[in-house]
Amino acid sequence: MKKNNSSYRHITGYILFLIFWSLVLFWIKPPKALHSSVINKNKVPPGITEETIEIYGNNTISQTFTAKKKWMEVQVFLCNNGETYKGNYHVVLQDNSGTILAEWTKQKFNLNAKGNWVSFKLDGMSGEAGKEYSLKISAPNLSKDDCILATISPETLYKKGQLSISDTKREGTLYFGVDRVYPNVFAIAVFIILGVVIMIWCLNQNNSVEKLAPMIIMGTGICMMLIMAPFSSPDDQYHYESSLMVSNVLMGKNDLGTVESEYIDYSGLRSHTNPNSAYVRVLRDAVHPFRVNREPTYQYQVRDSLYMPLAYFPQAVGLAIGRSLHLNFSYTYYLGRLFALMAYCAMVCTAIHFMPKKKMLILLCSILPICLQQATAYSYDTMINGLSFIFFAYIVMLAERSAPDGRSLVRWNDVIVIGILGGLLSPIKLIYFVSMLAFLVIPVNRFISKKDKLIKFIVAVFIALGIIFITEYPTITTIISGNQLENNVSRYTLGSMMAIPLESLKIIVSSVESQIWGLIEQSVGSSLAGLNLFIPKYIVIGLILLVLVVLAGSGENNISLHSNQRRILFFISIVELVGVFLGMMIGWTQYGNQTIEGVQGRYFIPFMVPFLLSIEPKNIHSNVSNRRILGCYWIFEIGIIITVLNQIVA
Repeated sequence: MKKNNSSYRHITGYILFLIFWSLVLFWIKPPKALHSSVINKNKVPPGITEETIEIYGNNTISQTFTAKKKWMEVQVFLCNNGETYKGNYHVVLQDNSGTILAEWTKQKFNLNAKGNWVSFKLDGMSGEAGKEYSLKISAPNLSKDDCILATISPETLYKKGQLSISDTKREGTLYFGVDRVYPNVFAIAVFIILGVVIMIWCLNQNNSVEKLAPMIIMGTGICMMLIMAPFSSPDDQYHYESSLMVSNVLMGKNDLGTVESEYIDYSGLRSHTNPNSAYVRVLRDAVHPFRVNREPTYQYQVRDSLYMPLAYFPQAVGLAIGRSLHLNFSYTYYLGRLFALMAYCAMVCTAIHFMPKKKMLILLCSILPICLQQATAYSYDTMINGLSFIFFAYIVMLAERSAPDGRSLVRWNDVIVIGILGGLLSPIKLIYFVSMLAFLVIPVNRFISKKDKLIKFIVAVFIALGIIFITEYPTITTIISGNQLENNVSRYTLGSMMAIPLESLKIIVSSVESQIWGLIEQSVGSSLAGLNLFIPKYIVIGLILLVLVVLAGSGENNISLHSNQRRILFFISIVELVGVFLGMMIGWTQYGNQTIEGVQGRYFIPFMVPFLLSIEPKNIHSNVSNRRILGCYWIFEIGIIITVLNQIVA
């Protein structure tokens, strides 16, 4: 009884700490509110030159406007025209009777020379629909040499109300916008889900990793899916359209390139970032789940070949279901992401089941921010990462089995499984074929003889090669032949690199040396979306330390790999690391460049497990329990969620 009371006190204390930690982060980096435009911000068409008005002393500018809906915020585009950033300016909001409704005094140092949008929020009230308001900007304490600038455009372009400069009416309109502001319902939903997951974990934290894994992966994955806007993950639009093609196959359609117009309506969305407009689009779609127009179709250009269709199968199933039910874009899009997450969860749980020891290592690596981002996107990284976890867990399982005399523990069905897993990994990125060398980690005493091991290794390699050549022959021939051309830009190929071997080697080595540490941080999740959504250093370092603590583990939980086995795993990791740079040099880098372009840390995830196992310490052991590891992880997870929601862009 005393033990139970003590346990409940610890759980209560931990939950109270998480609530306190969340409140502190909310205070430091509050999630951005969502803005829906009532009057859109001005956009000047090509060829139209903006005019700027100096605001200082008695020079003022006033703009009247009438909104069709209730509103809570006005945004104005202002510039700093002086050499100093001292002083302030004053903004007044009045109704049509001249009653002052709100006043703001803001510091000039928040403005830059190129200009920026400044928000003026109504506290505790909202502007009425159909009523005329006036916004007046003044800076009586500034001089002509140290003034601020307001930008205006011709009234013929934007008829939003009457513009006055120093009480003199004139044509034109101020650069401004009027928004309706909503609380960030995504933050509310995510913290409800995360809170439920943490509560269930607290009440079941003594369960095995294998039992906890499905809930943890699905819970954290759904949170990541909600905080990352559509198309924010790398190349997500490309992968989404590829998944649409596969869904056409599943739906029995003959034309892979024809889909309902609803599903290629990308209004409000923006690639490689988390824009406010994308979240607002999803909220609007949530109110009306079914698409309005069921007949119109839109034909977009079908690519010459559908790249590795199996990699998009989970996402395509979700899309096919959504399209068959006539759901709108957002519901269908998120259904595809949900099926991707479910497939990833199934693969990781399978890997954890196969892994004889260090199961927490697989789980922790699989829920790193970058892994969850890719697992909830349309990228084929979902399949690559999941298969890589299964592949190496299966190898370790075979290497750790006890071998009875006269029997081979590595049966032919194991050989087929390894060959298929290696073959499915490699077509997506050819360099991962090197992972097949992990077969050599399995000790000879798991086979009948050395000859038996050699034969089975060769068979597994040929199975993998068969899958690769069936799916990748066009790509292989392109890489080996002359320079690849993309938009009339010449790229490196193996042929061009062999012509200048020493220079090519120098480019690879210098690129690895200059980029490696940043890429290691990226492989944890230091920068999400299009490498422009940054996670704080303390979270990245904390997650790396957690992985290393799990790797050290207790002596009984260590995987018994001898030195030669570790060398093989380390060799695989180094070759694949260099191979990633080589692949991006061939496929991405312009011929003649001295630095390899396009390398991202997420490409390191498939060989993360073999690298970690190759450096597993034998003489340094950690007795930190899995319960404490996950307890620390939730602290970082809360920080990740709040950080992402704080970086929503206009």
